[in-house]
Amino acid sequence: MLKRLWGLVRLEWQVTWAKKMIFVYTLGVPLAYLLVATFSRYGHPLGNYSLTNQLFGYWAYMILVGVMSGFQFSLMGIWASGAVNAEALTPRETYRVLLSNLVLQTVIIQIEILIFDGILGILMPISGSLQHMMVVAWGLNFLLIPIIAGFTTIFLLLPVRGAVTSLIATAYIGVGLLGVNAELFGQSALATIVMTVVDPCAYMVRFYLSWLNIGDQRSSLNGLLLGSVALGYLAVSVFVSRHLPRGSQAKIG
Repeated sequence: MLKRLWGLVRLEWQVTWAKKMIFVYTLGVPLAYLLVATFSRYGHPLGNYSLTNQLFGYWAYMILVGVMSGFQFSLMGIWASGAVNAEALTPRETYRVLLSNLVLQTVIIQIEILIFDGILGILMPISGSLQHMMVVAWGLNFLLIPIIAGFTTIFLLLPVRGAVTSLIATAYIGVGLLGVNAELFGQSALATIVMTVVDPCAYMVRFYLSWLNIGDQRSSLNGLLLGSVALGYLAVSVFVSRHLPRGSQAKIG
């Protein structure tokens, strides 16, 4: 199984590398925004308040865009190229293809976050406590990325492909980030629960706040909420791997 998985990872990497523009969106955009913020805020790209929340916003964007771009370009790319016989895939083989995509995207996203954090450290002084938090958060991403990827596999069930899928995904990411940053839904407990369930960006920010115990966010209630949503997201990925339309996979692209 490991040999087959490694072969799929290499194949998906070749497809991803052939479409290098993907890295403009996953790494180039947040870096460009960071540079603009550095100059506009006189050397303080994260501002003077809520440094961690703003940093979490950057990471949430990179993770969500990373996993969705991985599905859009890498996973769909190998099906479109005919490198994998989509119609002959069993549910177990579909699971392996999804798993190989997850492994590749996790490695790519984590490298991109390291690059982003390194450049951030050049642009602004980072305290020892913030450095420690960033290291711990980077390790937590190995748990967080599969959870978010599980939820976003639902886009593979959409009856549309290509540019339309990209447009829908872009709009979804934009609304998610807007909802988190602008706090459009207020601070009520119900709004917090709803946002955490339907918005992966909100889930990631709350995940960081809770695990890192920032602002005393670590509690049994938050743990129960995050755990329940994680199980739901992973259940979505299992459902997708079993019900992905066989006849349409070869036409993805």
